[in-house]
Amino acid sequence: MTSIAIYVDSTHKRSRIVAEAMKQGLMRHNIIPKMLTNKGGDPVADVAIAYGWTHEKIFKKYDNFVYFDLGFWDRKPDKNPKEGNYRVAVNNWSCHVNMRRGMPDDRWLASGIKLVEPVRRDNIVIACMSQKGAKTQGFEYLQWEKDIYRSIRTSKRIVVREKPVKNSHHVMLDVELLQTHAVVTQSSNVAVDALIHGNIVYAENGVGKLFSISDLDNLDAEKPVSDAQRVALLSDIAYSQYTPAEMRSGLAWEYVRENCISH
Repeated sequence: MTSIAIYVDSTHKRSRIVAEAMKQGLMRHNIIPKMLTNKGGDPVADVAIAYGWTHEKIFKKYDNFVYFDLGFWDRKPDKNPKEGNYRVAVNNWSCHVNMRRGMPDDRWLASGIKLVEPVRRDNIVIACMSQKGAKTQGFEYLQWEKDIYRSIRTSKRIVVREKPVKNSHHVMLDVELLQTHAVVTQSSNVAVDALIHGNIVYAENGVGKLFSISDLDNLDAEKPVSDAQRVALLSDIAYSQYTPAEMRSGLAWEYVRENCISH
């Protein structure tokens, strides 16, 4: 039987939520996980589970790890913000590496989110990584964005969109994407928002790589993916994120065990 170690940061609310929810879900599968604080040391189980990439050093010691972070949509539902979506990645920081493809559209349709088309295609948006994200990818903050800015050849306006911080004043993303032709990013999850909004996406890493154009040589003439392709991609993405309720029920572990964990 697979043995599981769940690492939890007792000072971080989301870490505690995911850890307790996954513990309950695993127990439904007759697995009693080892509950550990976020410290190093030798592996103590077959699989490590934790919320947050701050556990990278722990993850790297395990043959298999399950990494949770904020989901792609419905992260903080109005009626119950603690029960929002968390994306799940296995043996990588991004779920696109071993995401199961060809999934049904039930979870996507249940979101109630509608596909959108831009009102205008005036802008090219460079979606910047956060400082933490840049470090994860091996860049200085804004290093990649400055380099890619110089390489873009376009007649359109280029908007450099840094990741908003608390109390910052940004044009709302949904509004920005309604005026956007293409989103250019190294690995930002904004690529998924762009997919929903019918924007072209250029992404070098992360889930956006699944629907990225190959290069920036002819950006102004690129066409977005079809609605059918969008639904297929979003259906796959919907199966890579789960709520705490779905973790407690054991559903999240079923997906990971059946589709992602190597045996």
